[in-house]
Amino acid sequence: MPADAGAAIHGVAASSGHGAIGRILPKAAGRVFFKREVMGAETDEICKEEGITSSNCWVMLHRARVALRECLEWNWFMGAAK
Repeated sequence: MPADAGAAIHGVAASSGHGAIGRILPKAAGRVFFKREVMGAETDEICKEEGITSSNCWVMLHRARVALRECLEWNWFMGAAK
């Protein structure tokens, strides 16, 4: 995976808005990811708004990052290698 994949994930999320994230992730995970990574909300704030525990929040964020990374690898970085 390219070194700038983390920046690419954040860039895609920020430029595409919640719509692109919603096509890749389940709704709840998409909301949590968008609030944390794009809007910059704190974990406690997200947990309160979503009615989830901090452990659940971190699991959702991890799974969202993995899913987005895989999407970028297959659809963006691998496509550029062809």
